[in-house]
Amino acid sequence: VCYATMLKCIKEDVEIEGKWLWQEDQNEKTLDIFNVPKKTYLMFGIFVLDIFVRDVDTILESCYNTLMDRLNAWNKFYPWSEYNGVSVRFDFFQSRRYILGQLCVEDNLEQEESLIVTLLRIFSKEVGEQVFIKISDTDGDFLLANCHECMPGNYEYPLGNNRLWLHNGKFIIIPDTIHPDRGISPQECIDTMLHSPFKCVQLTNISKKLDTLYPVEDFPNKQLSELGVLTLELSNTQTSEIIKANPKLLNFLIKSLFSSEISTENITDYPMKSENETETHQFLVSKNHFDLLLLYLQVNNIKDDLRKI
Repeated sequence: VCYATMLKCIKEDVEIEGKWLWQEDQNEKTLDIFNVPKKTYLMFGIFVLDIFVRDVDTILESCYNTLMDRLNAWNKFYPWSEYNGVSVRFDFFQSRRYILGQLCVEDNLEQEESLIVTLLRIFSKEVGEQVFIKISDTDGDFLLANCHECMPGNYEYPLGNNRLWLHNGKFIIIPDTIHPDRGISPQECIDTMLHSPFKCVQLTNISKKLDTLYPVEDFPNKQLSELGVLTLELSNTQTSEIIKANPKLLNFLIKSLFSSEISTENITDYPMKSENETETHQFLVSKNHFDLLLLYLQVNNIKDDLRKI
């Protein structure tokens, strides 16, 4: 649901619990199936794990500020498929404070997860050796799932649960020498990173695959190349003012044409500007949404001139 307040659109979102950051073995699965998020959310947890660090909060707050500096422009201008950008907050695992982030990636999952993973790789190299990052989504460990073709059998699901982490820009794995018969519990992850991070390894095939999928060298050019500029001639006065004030809203509106019950019967029966008052504006839109928009206009025979909405 979106609300327009003084031309500023606010979209309601849900706060996803930190438990969705972790995977559970099938024989330990306790998640309530009735509380599964209705949409897919990318989740990440940023932990300061060093037994010699006493002032964890100071480092965490510095990490938070650095991360928000990296995210602000993306949150403000990037055309997220669900409108809202990345939400970040402090949370607790047991009694340990950490940073928990979430992003609804519904309907543009591959592109938006790629953006955030790559950004986190760069961020993790900036913040240093004491910081470890766990990344997942509410469907599971998509990073390991993307490596299924080169995955050693001893790290296949569920043996690989919670083993993959991001540290100093690199993907590291808690090795199968630690509980080879099952995945790692969240607390075991924390204990390993805290007391014996030197045990973690890089698996060559997995690292190469993830480096290919999430290359830091091409950031942000790769992510920007997946966007296009949509030029609109806006003649509806109210619509024009709202979209101009909320330019990233357009991407969400295009997607919503197929997921909402929208009446197009009287689409032209709104206050219109005269032809010489029609305004032309340009908006960033995911390339995945261009074909959706064209298809919708053609199927519904809304406009004879597809250059205008």
